[in-house]
Amino acid sequence: MKTLGPTGDWRPEELEEAGSEVLRVVAKYVGELEHTPVLPDIGAAELRALLDDPLPQEPERFPDIVADTERRVLPHLTLWNHPRFFAYFPVGSSGVGAMADLLASALNINAMLWKTAPAAAALEQVVLRWMAEMVGYDTDADGVLINGASLATFYALAAAREAAGLDVRQQGMTGRDLPRLRVYASEHAHSSIDKAVIALGVGLDNLVKVETGPDHRVDPADLERLVRADLERGYRPLAVVAVTGTTSTGAVDPVDDIAEVCRKYDMWLHVDGAYGGFYNIVPSVRERVEALRGRLAGADSIVVNPHKVLFTPLEVTALYSRRKGVLKRTFSLVPEYLRTYDPDEVVDPMDFSLQLGRNFRSLKVWWVIRAFGLSGLRSRMEHQLELAAWLRQQMEAHPDFETLDQMTAVARSAQAAQAPAVASADSAEPVTVPAATTQASAAPAATPEASTAPAFTPYPLVCFRAFPRVWREAVNDGNAAVSPSGAYGISREDLARAVDRLNEALLQRVNARRDHFISHTVVREGYLLRAAIGNIRVEHRHVESLWRLIQESLAELPQELEHWL
Repeated sequence: MKTLGPTGDWRPEELEEAGSEVLRVVAKYVGELEHTPVLPDIGAAELRALLDDPLPQEPERFPDIVADTERRVLPHLTLWNHPRFFAYFPVGSSGVGAMADLLASALNINAMLWKTAPAAAALEQVVLRWMAEMVGYDTDADGVLINGASLATFYALAAAREAAGLDVRQQGMTGRDLPRLRVYASEHAHSSIDKAVIALGVGLDNLVKVETGPDHRVDPADLERLVRADLERGYRPLAVVAVTGTTSTGAVDPVDDIAEVCRKYDMWLHVDGAYGGFYNIVPSVRERVEALRGRLAGADSIVVNPHKVLFTPLEVTALYSRRKGVLKRTFSLVPEYLRTYDPDEVVDPMDFSLQLGRNFRSLKVWWVIRAFGLSGLRSRMEHQLELAAWLRQQMEAHPDFETLDQMTAVARSAQAAQAPAVASADSAEPVTVPAATTQASAAPAATPEASTAPAFTPYPLVCFRAFPRVWREAVNDGNAAVSPSGAYGISREDLARAVDRLNEALLQRVNARRDHFISHTVVREGYLLRAAIGNIRVEHRHVESLWRLIQESLAELPQELEHWL
């Protein structure tokens, strides 16, 4: 292999040789995943020093660049493709998706106009139609592939503002008399909504976070009360963002009912289905979502995310709007140098977002869907759901752990019985009742097939916490707790803080091993750990090893309640 010269590029045979070298690295990376830590073990200062080379003045041999990448870069990455990666959300790429990305990069087309890439523009419409059919949305909706769900939310709310007839596109937001706009979203909605209202000039003060009930879903009646109160104060309700598969817990908002509220008050409804949307291809999930009234069909716009769920490499996300023409009215701007004379039926992707230069995103989605087929995608998702069910059942049968499903069931029962709340709705203190773990015993662990009760979330996300049996047994009359020694009493708030601290330490202990990776969330129940199962390579043995590690890590921590107070 020659050194990269100062002019020109590789000849075809040199390109093939270089490609073989890169594919060797890829194959080695995939083959060694099982035996490689998920998390790197290097400090920030050390890593910066390792990589901080002076600007290269002369060409370097390509094999040397590849070898140096293997030596100094690859060992210091968090491995999102790893089968023991359970943090945040799944983004495990498939081999076919990676190969499509490689080809798209080599082709290096700009898919901004039909004229600049006819097949790419046409293929984008094909995969958009396929994915809309998969998730249960209007297959004739306007759509565009963008880089991520955060931008999709921004674009959707910008479209909502345009649809409101405020002429912001032409006259702007400042220097004139405009109503004060309001956007509503679940308290568990993604932070991208906050960023969107900042960027759109709506402002954080006008983002109304709707408190949720015991099941962490927006109550449409509460939403309507907030909207009516704002109308009475002279505000202009603009849009609602509902979620199917919240970031923290995987909850499903009642989209059907929220849509009715939006129609009543002329608000735009955007649904964040970035995580949950594609699981609609699994019949059991679709039935559960429909029972939760979480269908996507009634939304004015939705976002679904192939790079989260469809084994497609970052970055590719689909934004849809069944309000034909609104996205185009919001973003289309055609300077003379980009004006073409194509037939009216062509679609120029640049008309539907802020982005002009854009890569060939549709190719990898097209390849992945064709390579797996709907049946292959469905079977893999069903496998993920079975693994999550198994892990959930192990935790529910263990006396020292409880899942969000258990806590939610108890909260629902308490609410139905009109029992006094343990913590007020506006309190930051978590509920500290020992939840359904009071029902847990040393009963044998169930199998996924034996589970009949619906999980809190229909998706393969398990939210849980450690709550040692000896601590629960220390709860006295539901109002106070004493140490295992019985030496003193503590408040429920102190107990809650102790449980939170224990679980924070447990998270650090699990991740410190570096061979598994989980993340956390904080909700009204307190500090919870999350295991997101969705990697294409994950098998039962990986989930088993995670469960063993969690138990071992808890056993290594101090068990005395006094230690965490």
